[in-house]
Order: sequence, then C-alpha cells, then structure tokens
Amino acid sequence: MTCTDPRILTVIYLLKNLIEIISTAIPIILIIMISIDISKIVLNADDRNVSTVTKVITRRAIAALLVFFIPTIINIFMNALNMGKISDMSCWKNANKETIERYNQIEKEKEAQRSAKIAAEKKEAKLEREKEILLREQARQKAFELQKQAEKEAEANRVGMGSLKNGIYHYYQTDFPQKIGPIKVKIPEDSNPTIATHGCGPTSVAIVLSSFLGPEGHDPVTITREYCTNFYRCGDQGSDLKSLAQQIRSYGLSATDPVHINNSTINRIILSTLSEPNTMMMISVSGKKGNYENIEFCKNNFTSGGHFLLLTGIDENEKIFMADPARRQNNSKTRPVQEITRCMVRYSIIKGGTL
Repeated sequence: MTCTDPRILTVIYLLKNLIEIISTAIPIILIIMISIDISKIVLNADDRNVSTVTKVITRRAIAALLVFFIPTIINIFMNALNMGKISDMSCWKNANKETIERYNQIEKEKEAQRSAKIAAEKKEAKLEREKEILLREQARQKAFELQKQAEKEAEANRVGMGSLKNGIYHYYQTDFPQKIGPIKVKIPEDSNPTIATHGCGPTSVAIVLSSFLGPEGHDPVTITREYCTNFYRCGDQGSDLKSLAQQIRSYGLSATDPVHINNSTINRIILSTLSEPNTMMMISVSGKKGNYENIEFCKNNFTSGGHFLLLTGIDENEKIFMADPARRQNNSKTRPVQEITRCMVRYSIIKGGTL
C-alpha cells in the first residue's frame, strides 16, 4: 500500500531528484574549485602555499568522490543488511513521474467510487426515510378514514335508532349507509347497494318487529344482514315481499303470503284490515303503474321504481297512517286510501301482539 500511495511516492521522487542533484552538482562544484586551486599553485610557486592548497585540493577531491558515490555507499550498506539495492526497491522504482500520475489517477477513481457509494447510500437512506414517512402517513390516513367511517356509522346508528310515533317505530333507510349483504348474486362492478338505496324491504321489517316486539336487536342493519343471510339472495335488485313475510313469521308474528290487489275490492280490504287491532299491511308500490298521469302521481308521492312501505292504521275519517321507510313526509300525514291504491301492487297482512 505504501509503495502505491502517490503522496509517499512524491516524497521519494523529490528525494531521488535531490540526491541526483547533490551527487552531480557538488562534485562538479568541487572539481571547479580544485581547478581554481591548481591554478593558484601554478601561478604562485610558494612552497608553503603549495602545501596548504594541496591539502585543500585533497579534501575537496575526497568530498567530491564521497558525494558522487553516495548511491553506491547506500547500496553497499543495504546489501550488508540483506535489503538489496535501493534501486531494486518497489518504492524507489515507483517513484517516477509517470507512476505517480498513474497512482494519482487510481486514487481519484477510488475517491470517485467512494463518493458515488456514499452518495448512493445517502440516496438509499433518503428513500428509506421517505418510504417510512409515506407508510406512516398512509397508516395515519387509514386510521383517520377508519375513525371517520366509525363516526359516520355511529352517527347513522344514532340518527337511525328509530322514533316511536302513534305506537309505531319509524326507521328511515336513508339514515343507514351500510352495504346490503352478504351479496349472493353477481352484480355490476360499479354497483354499490346499501340499505339507504336498496333496503326499503328489510327496513320495513325492522319497523314491524320493533313496533310489535321492541327495538332491541331489530334495527335495520341487523334485520338486513339476517334477511340477506337466511331469507333472500340479496343483490342490487332490492327485496321480495314473499321472503320479507317469511322473515316476519320467523319471529312468531303472522304475515300472509303476498296477494295481488283486486282493484274493485282493495279499498274495502284495506279499511277493514286496518280496523282490526294489532294489524298492519306491508304493501309494494310501483312507479310504473297505469297511464302517464298515474305514473307521475306515483313517482311524485311514492317511488319511480318499486318500493315497500307499511300501512299502520286509519283515523276517524278513514284516512291511512303510513310508515314509509324512504319518504319522511308520508309519515307526517294521513292519505285517502284511493291515493295509496293508485300505486299499490301487492300486500301482506301482518298481525302480532299489542302495539
């Protein structure tokens, strides 16, 4: 490693040059000085001066020889120590301009590689930190969304706990954003049936059960899940009056199978049935019944498609009380029976305990 370090090689290179200069220049200088001394002897033949100059010349000649043979002396010393010649040592061989430049280039490449590695490690560490921050943010966002969903459902449940009016528990399907389910039929991918959009049937059952048996355990969410699990292949087509009647009967109440209306007798049947104690009627209405005028009436007052609601009683003027799970305004007033039968398709008569 030492003999490939360009910094150490540079020092040795300078030392080599210095030795070459010393071993060359000093002997030349001494030879010149000796020549001058010899000239003095020639020009001045005084024996005393000759003797003195001769001694100086001798010392200078010895010094010139010693300096000239410094490399040889060093090699002899190193051979004595079994270290070989100095010129054979790798550091001494490598101490030249070309080799130093080559090793400098190698060092620059190594430094560039180290810098690139450090930069890559920093980039990777940065990416890991950003990934960790992103994961924390996603987790925080998910927790926030779950909290908001829980609050939304809690609010929906709070709002949709139902209200008792004239002995009837009223629920509104629009207060329940929970999904219909479990889904047992294939539905379009973009379809998202919920109690609010497709749950009028189970919500009507919840009204019946809460009114006859009490609200505990009979809310629309519980009843819808039970309905889709045990009584009907739920999807995005709403529910079925026959299976709704079956669910009601499973709680010990009486519910007839669906009956198609007879236009000539239905008004009398409704008034007679609702005059009996502990009795309701679950009816299906359609927004596509009759002529254009009738269709518009049904659309504006009940539904533009199919819908379930309950008839819960009559007043002294033989107007009908309703429990409509979709339209609140229908529950704040009574209607003449003729308005209801204009849109009515089928019905089931329900009987239970004391309302």
